[in-house]
This record gives sequence, C-alpha cells and structure tokens, in this order.
Amino acid sequence: RAWETFTSSELARQTASEIILVRAPVILRENVGAGAARNKGASLATGSILLFCDADDVWLPKHLSTVLPPLLKDPELVHSRARVQLIDVPGNPVHPDWLRSLSATLPSTLAVRRHVHEFFEGFPTHERYSFGRDMEDVHYAILLQETPGEYLNTFTVHYRWRAGGRLDQ
Repeated sequence: RAWETFTSSELARQTASEIILVRAPVILRENVGAGAARNKGASLATGSILLFCDADDVWLPKHLSTVLPPLLKDPELVHSRARVQLIDVPGNPVHPDWLRSLSATLPSTLAVRRHVHEFFEGFPTHERYSFGRDMEDVHYAILLQETPGEYLNTFTVHYRWRAGGRLDQ
C-alpha cells in the first residue's frame, strides 16, 4: 500500500526545524492558520483517507495500525480516533475530562475519509478561528460527531505541552 506524506505548515507559531520530522514535500505558507495549512496538505494528497499530525504532536508507532483498520474494514465508518497522552506538562495535572476533550478534538488523533473532509469544506479558515485558540479543531470535531465513527481507547499520540498552546488557554 502506498502512503503519501506532506508537511504543511502555518509559520506563525512554529519554525521549520520544529516541523520537519519526516522526509516529505514541504509546503510553507506564512500566517495562514493551522486549518488552512491542513487543508492545503489535504488538497495535495490523493488518498481516500486523510490523517493529520500537528508539529507539537508525535504519532506513536502503533498509530496507523490502530486508526486505519476500522475504516478499511467498515465502509460505513467515516472517521476513527485514538487517544492522546500529554508529555512535558509542567505544574498541575490536567483534569481527565480535559484529556478526553483533547482526544476528541485533536486532529493528530484522527483518520477521516476524504469525501467527508471535502463535504465539510475542510477545517474552517475564517479569522475567528485564528488567534492561537485552535477552535478550528473543535468546529471540525463537532461536525464529525454527527457522522459514524469509532473512538478507540488506545493511546497512539503524544501531545507536547508548549507555552501559549491550548492547555494554557
């Protein structure tokens, strides 16, 4: 099975050295927002299933073998999600409800069928979703709640806490 990998970045918050983790074509777009950067990568991909991995997240080796089988086995499912573990979090522990919410909205935990992503017109890109609030993730997750999906109770993504990120807000 062939895989495509694109690195698409909005440079407002990250530097290229933080983004490039794999040998892949790199699409650099300045200050367009995370949603627009993800949408650009999705528009260049040709596969029927899309996956996203933000710069502050790391897929564990079992991520693909966890999120893809439900979609490959059941054509009625349109998305699957795994769980996220926090790493490098200073200070107080994060409430378990927040962790469940993060797993349910973080694009890096998601595998989604291309036709659904296109039907939703991708992640929202309007400026009200910018300003470092990561609200395009929440909007996209709300849309997916109305579609058949599988939420897997397996940790396959590490989310790295960073100052100014969603855990600080």
